[in-house]
Amino acid sequence: MENKEITIPFYKPFISGSEIDAINEAFKKNHFAGDGYFTQQCTNFFVKEYGFENCLLTSSCTSALELIALLLDIQEGDEVIVPAYTFVTSANAFAAQGAFIIFSDVNLDHPQANLQDIERKIT
Repeated sequence: MENKEITIPFYKPFISGSEIDAINEAFKKNHFAGDGYFTQQCTNFFVKEYGFENCLLTSSCTSALELIALLLDIQEGDEVIVPAYTFVTSANAFAAQGAFIIFSDVNLDHPQANLQDIERKIT
């Protein structure tokens, strides 16, 4: 098999052009952290668009993963499978609860976890 170089932009934010307006709006409303106006707008969108009964937004994926680890009651010795190509928080959020982290291979054509490899590693 031929090795191909894959370039994946990391930490490249999407810029729509309206960010400054949104920041100014948040400051005008004097609520620019936590459960503010834009958080409520996003929450309302998810509830309306997808019919969610409740919706909790977090400030980061790290916070969401740490919350998931707590809600799943991950304990010392539990095994958690994460993709090998990932941000460190994918593993750390569960390792912090004492989980044993198992890394799965990723697909050659995209960096998502390889489902067949995950199935082989489930014990």
